[in-house]
Amino acid sequence: MFAARSFGRPVAARIVFARGRGFASAAKIEQFKADVAKHLPADGKGVAFASAWLATDNVFVALLKAHCPKVLDGMTLVAIDTLHVFPEALVTADAVQSKYGKKSFDKVATRRDNTRGI
Repeated sequence: MFAARSFGRPVAARIVFARGRGFASAAKIEQFKADVAKHLPADGKGVAFASAWLATDNVFVALLKAHCPKVLDGMTLVAIDTLHVFPEALVTADAVQSKYGKKSFDKVATRRDNTRGI
């Protein structure tokens, strides 16, 4: 049976700093760093990361800040509001930007931008 538990630290902090347990095994962190080094420029220039402020997006930002801060500092964080973003996501966006010192470039869709009529 699944039981929900409350933790004192944010999810990203628990995952990133679990010290060899679960998702944050040393091998996985080393693989993440190797993948970033292989696929992204060391200074992050010319890289854009599109975020919808989902948990996975926020963990990615936390991992970059902890293990590849120069890449995060140089890249552009882009947030696109498709007019379907919950107010809680905006609170999360502010918290992530504040915690990691990375402001996002925000683009808000307009009804005219929405060509599919959703």
